[in-house]
Amino acid sequence: PSPLSSFAGGGPYLMLDVRSRAIPSPARQGPPATPPADCLRIAVPPDERNHVRTLMGSYYHTVFALLVPIAAQLAATPHRCVTLAGVPRTRMVARVLEVLPVQIWDGPSLAFGKGRRVGNGSSVSVAWLRRCDAMALRTPAMRQRAQERCGSAQSYLDCCLAERPWRWARLEVAKAAGLDLDGMSAPARSGLFVSREVASSSAGPAIFRHHRLLLRGNSSKLAALRLALGERGWSTAVVTGGTVASLALVEQVRLFTNASLVVAGHDGALTNLLFCRPFTTVVEITPYVGQAEAPIQHLRAMFQAAAGSMAAAAYEVRHFSVPGAACDWGCASQRAMLRLVESPWPNERAQTTENAENLKRGS
Repeated sequence: PSPLSSFAGGGPYLMLDVRSRAIPSPARQGPPATPPADCLRIAVPPDERNHVRTLMGSYYHTVFALLVPIAAQLAATPHRCVTLAGVPRTRMVARVLEVLPVQIWDGPSLAFGKGRRVGNGSSVSVAWLRRCDAMALRTPAMRQRAQERCGSAQSYLDCCLAERPWRWARLEVAKAAGLDLDGMSAPARSGLFVSREVASSSAGPAIFRHHRLLLRGNSSKLAALRLALGERGWSTAVVTGGTVASLALVEQVRLFTNASLVVAGHDGALTNLLFCRPFTTVVEITPYVGQAEAPIQHLRAMFQAAAGSMAAAAYEVRHFSVPGAACDWGCASQRAMLRLVESPWPNERAQTTENAENLKRGS
């Protein structure tokens, strides 16, 4: 069981301490401690608690619902510690938030919103968590909060596409990983293929269920594509999605930033394109091309977030979607895939998003 979920009720407890990166166990923790008085206090609104608790096993949602907004809120304040109310204590939460250079406290006593009165009669200022994940606004209160943030919106991600908080998460991840994400492009002609050995049509809880394709690492089509790329001067590697998921956030980022080409299925691993270097090409093998289903829209928005985080520096990133529901590593021929990978970069300053849904086998 997760050390964070094994605490007894009550608190607050120190969840993460930047000085040791250790997650204290109940045996070592002792009596509940008191967070510093100047902590930034962030709370999940009560009507979103169950929703957030369900999502915090997902890498994508933990990055976009927690890491991105907390990093941005910290950047706007002098605080060096954070008290989180209503955030589940899961291993995924710990793995993602450990990149932040602050103490993170669990604060269930601060769970009742802005300006709650405390015992001495003073008022505690608590900010709502400003989520950036692409989930439907399920309650009237969620829709009202989105309206207050950015006007008309279909999800909190729509607000963040206008607010552009991504650069702060990129900055903290870069520091933690010892990388300069904006200062240089990825190694030239270096490719990463992310395989998936188990297909799934109903992965995850129902509120974020979507399809994941089987992309075998021992595929003959993949081997032929890698051979053709090798003849053109590319070095490529294959890593399984399970291996990626087992890595700490900084290790995932290092893996993806060492590639100028990423080929993967529609999956949580592509969350790491938020941290990609300039001039990275992402080829997504997806079952959703040409469909109106929400997951492809979410990844499109996530790609816009990645591109938007670099747009101010005139960096380019690009993304191709290749249909793959009934095909081995995408319904596009080797020649078509090579054409995508080696197509020249446009001269425009803004990012380029291209959709290859009209690619046919043998084209």
